[in-house]
Amino acid sequence: MRSSLALPLACLVTSGMAGLVAEVAWSRALAALFGSALTATGLLLAIFMGGLGLGSAIGGRVARRAGNPLAAFGAVEIVIGSLILATPAFFDMIAPAVKRLDVRLPDALAPAVPATLSLPILGTIVVLMGTTFPLFLTFAARSRATVGRASGLVYGVNTFGAVAGTLLAGFWLLPSFGIANGIRVAAALDLCAGTAALALAFRSSRTHDAVSSLVPDDEYARTSRASISTPVSIAFLGGFAALALEVAWFRALMLVFGSSVYAISLMLAAFLCGLSGGAVVIARRSDAQTDVRSLLGRVHWQIAFSSTLVTFLVQLVPVAYIAILESTGGAFAGVASSSFVVIAILLAVPTLLMGAALPLAIRLAVEDRREHASREAGTVYAASSLGSCTGALAAGFVLVPAAGVRGTVAAAAVASLCAATLALRGSSDRAARKLALQAGALIVALWGAWLGNLLPWDWRVLTGGYYAYAHLYTKNRATAIGPLRREVVLDVDPPFASGSSPAQFPEATAEGNESLLFWRDGMLAQVAVVQNGPVRSLLLNGKADASNARGDMRTQLLLGHLPALLAPSAPAGEAMVIGLGSGVTAGAVASWPYERVIAAEIEPMVAKAAGFFASENQSALDNPRVTLRIDDARRILDRSPGGLRLITSEPSNLWMSGVSLLFTREFFELAASKLDDRGVFCQWLHLYQVGDSDVKTLLASMGGSFPYMIVFVDETDLLIVASKSSLQLDPAAWNARLAANRVAGSMLAGAGIGSPRDIAAGIVADERAVRTWSAGAELHTDDRPILEFTAARQMGFDRSAPIVSALVQAGVETGVIKLGQHGSVGGYAGSAAPREED
Repeated sequence: MRSSLALPLACLVTSGMAGLVAEVAWSRALAALFGSALTATGLLLAIFMGGLGLGSAIGGRVARRAGNPLAAFGAVEIVIGSLILATPAFFDMIAPAVKRLDVRLPDALAPAVPATLSLPILGTIVVLMGTTFPLFLTFAARSRATVGRASGLVYGVNTFGAVAGTLLAGFWLLPSFGIANGIRVAAALDLCAGTAALALAFRSSRTHDAVSSLVPDDEYARTSRASISTPVSIAFLGGFAALALEVAWFRALMLVFGSSVYAISLMLAAFLCGLSGGAVVIARRSDAQTDVRSLLGRVHWQIAFSSTLVTFLVQLVPVAYIAILESTGGAFAGVASSSFVVIAILLAVPTLLMGAALPLAIRLAVEDRREHASREAGTVYAASSLGSCTGALAAGFVLVPAAGVRGTVAAAAVASLCAATLALRGSSDRAARKLALQAGALIVALWGAWLGNLLPWDWRVLTGGYYAYAHLYTKNRATAIGPLRREVVLDVDPPFASGSSPAQFPEATAEGNESLLFWRDGMLAQVAVVQNGPVRSLLLNGKADASNARGDMRTQLLLGHLPALLAPSAPAGEAMVIGLGSGVTAGAVASWPYERVIAAEIEPMVAKAAGFFASENQSALDNPRVTLRIDDARRILDRSPGGLRLITSEPSNLWMSGVSLLFTREFFELAASKLDDRGVFCQWLHLYQVGDSDVKTLLASMGGSFPYMIVFVDETDLLIVASKSSLQLDPAAWNARLAANRVAGSMLAGAGIGSPRDIAAGIVADERAVRTWSAGAELHTDDRPILEFTAARQMGFDRSAPIVSALVQAGVETGVIKLGQHGSVGGYAGSAAPREED
């Protein structure tokens, strides 16, 4: 019997692998189509889970009539593979229509365009995917004779394929071959699975009665007939709890492991591993259980209890992560594999229980239903899928923003307790009911104490940003030598803030008595504002994205003032700031005479946190010329009519999943198309935890859209100012512009930029050096977002000094940069020559 299932199960593993590869690749393709990763992910999740549920319900009714369910499974897989193969071309076909219609609709309705146009093919594929579960379950049950064992085996094996697909897509396929090719690989996997299943089906000479074969053993017979509504309700609640917990735990674990594509892939794979293992275990042991209700009830209250403990234990994970970094030295393979083990161990108990819950619900539904077994199995699976869809969307868009991670886990625990109550209501096991009641009381007490802050939930631990400061825990710290700089010659150097009082910004301080001013879980990130002495910091998922410390203020102010000074024409017209952060850059841009400044921010909680920096950002959000837009910046820019005079872009780090769309060649082409001929674009790039090849890739991807570029170094950050017209590199013009804007001069002086020499000293390269240094670099594109993968491998390293030195050397080799008639940026400062690090 086992040998007869081995090869068909291999087909099922391949099918599960293909489904996850396709889902991951589609989410990236749709993000570019929508101009919003968040909208694309939400839509795809709704289509995927809803389609699986609908397909399972349909498949359950079809499967019981199929004379050869394995052949039907194979035929469906071939159709799925063929349709998946067509999706890249389909997305390309509808893209022009999406762009035409998108700009004509209000913001709230615009996402309906790509959703409606992509639904026919995606909906069809996913519904077909849903039918494969009951089809294969029918085949497996005929081979193994019991639905309880077959459902656990089929669910577990298919989920194991999803584990493999998650790791395959995140760690190899997409980084190496890109999104479109990833979709093609998914199609090929489905075609292989379907072809093999058909071959196996037609080789077999065994025949079965389509109705009588899919039934439980006689030992499953019970005196009381289970109502289908009970297992359906239990499956829905179980699916809701599982996906809500997945969203909440991922948000909590991102505070430790980060939100790179690798970190998310590891979390998802560990979660699915638990589901797969639990299903396989219950497949082996469920036949010995005569009271399914009692077992199912125990499983669900144990899910509620263990999920509570896991959420509490999340606070100990940073200790394990720091130990991983120290023991591996930040080496990627060591960090990734060790992190997977830690996550898998942490989530093991609740995910194993979740994996067992669905097969048990299916077995409960099909007891004493010989004539409807496949239909009931499909219906229960559909209910679970619908619950999963509801749980994921509710958690991501409602529960986490409204109640935080703890509140979301509490809601999931309540759903699990409700499922346990439903299961135990008809059980004859009084001991199980009593134990469940006691466990429920304990869980409620724990949550009451925790939400009442009687049990610790330490914000200091949860805002540590361990992933972002990985290099501090390894041997790969910042190099001791300072980066090379170029010699600056100027014959005039008047102070910028003449006649005004420069603003004063504090120096960064050592850790002291921190106080928490703001802390909210948003739809995309945890947002906090922390005060440490005179320094106030804005933290996103624990990483400081902005502060009022002197160094950070300099960067934030330069992002607004440097492009205004270097712009081919004096500031006027409309400007856009991508990434609100503390609001300092928006305030800097608004200090210039732009008629309107659009501040694009995707996370609503960041806008609330910016209010704590009102004195530093000149109360930017209260400025009538500043318009705050809460949406994906790329989508906002895409919907803009154009004619912008300035775009300054400071998104989050390269390695963050979803952010890479703001660094692609297509994004820079879009930005260039929205600027007028004398407009200017400014791009921020962090040099810490990236490699020199990453910087080359970014510069090469950007250089194709802008013929004129200046690279400015601010400690461990790059500011790349670019335009379609020659940039203004005349200190006299800078002085003239600042003479008419003393507020800008005062802000710059307070951050340590007090004269033209201070600006010139940061210039290391122009477009000639950029093209020479980045020649031959791979491009970062929508289809192959390589920076998201390569930068994430540099998390334990800081190579900022050698990167800057290499840029300076390229700049020196390509020649002098003239600063109008008043000076130049030339050779090495102090006649220093490049040298190797110690």
